[in-house]
Amino acid sequence: MPVNTQQTYARGEIVEVEVTLTSHRGGHFEFKSCSVPGTTESPTQECFDDHPLAFVSDELYSANPDLDRPERAYVAPKSIPIRV
Repeated sequence: MPVNTQQTYARGEIVEVEVTLTSHRGGHFEFKSCSVPGTTESPTQECFDDHPLAFVSDELYSANPDLDRPERAYVAPKSIPIRV
């Protein structure tokens, strides 16, 4: 399958991501990136696993980053009212 680059980012740049949950089971999200130097090379899972992104902030629920697990963005507890 040919590479279809959607966006490129510089190291240290903040990437805004929006997530929609369809079923709340708690837990967390992890986002990863993989740099692909050519337009014919496809990224591997190993490449993504080697480059986790650090969670910076939750603009909707004000969740704080986990200093022990900087790659995790935690799902807000069910006790917090849903905001849209």
